[in-house]
Amino acid sequence: MTRTAPYLTLGAVAVLGGGLFLANGLAAPAPAVPLGATPVVAAAPAAPPPDAAAVPAPAGPPPAAPAAPPAAVAPAPEAGGDGDEGAEDDGGERVGGDLDYAGYTDDRDMTVAISVRGDGATAYVCGAGLEVWLSGSVSADGRLDLTSSSGRSTLTGTGESGRFTSDGTERGYTAEAVDADEAVAGGRDDVGRVVERAEAPDTGPVRAPEPEASSSTYGGY
Repeated sequence: MTRTAPYLTLGAVAVLGGGLFLANGLAAPAPAVPLGATPVVAAAPAAPPPDAAAVPAPAGPPPAAPAAPPAAVAPAPEAGGDGDEGAEDDGGERVGGDLDYAGYTDDRDMTVAISVRGDGATAYVCGAGLEVWLSGSVSADGRLDLTSSSGRSTLTGTGESGRFTSDGTERGYTAEAVDADEAVAGGRDDVGRVVERAEAPDTGPVRAPEPEASSSTYGGY
């Protein structure tokens, strides 16, 4: 027997033992589950939370209807002027109050001065050989009805326009409301005189202004 024989034998035994060990491991059965035990099943992964941006916000209450605009309030009428101006009727004529007028007859031959005080009025017409004082009433709509002391002359209409008649001769006239002091300063002394007479009718006769024409044959009409 050679010296290497024992080594060869040992090597063959080792190779055989390793092969048996490997075969035994491959053939080993899976571990048995104990009787009555519940098999453990791996839980499925939880679903990720929904994206907050993808979830619609809960619907809020419907928007309130817009408030109705406040009802328009008509402006209060302006306070009237002082009592001397009077009101106006639908035709534009002033009605009532203390008013003074200065004007002329339509032919420009005679001056006309009228002073209204409440429901009464005084007028003075001068020119064309006449010098006439008239007085009378004022209706609610501002109509004048004036007569001379002799009854031979009349003046009817309004402060702004009307008719003057004397001894059957009729003339139209037009006038405008004036401030008495300004009218006198402007040369209309007749306005100052008629205002004086209208405001003091019971204090006796008031001297009439000088007529613009020659001395009147009918003075005092």
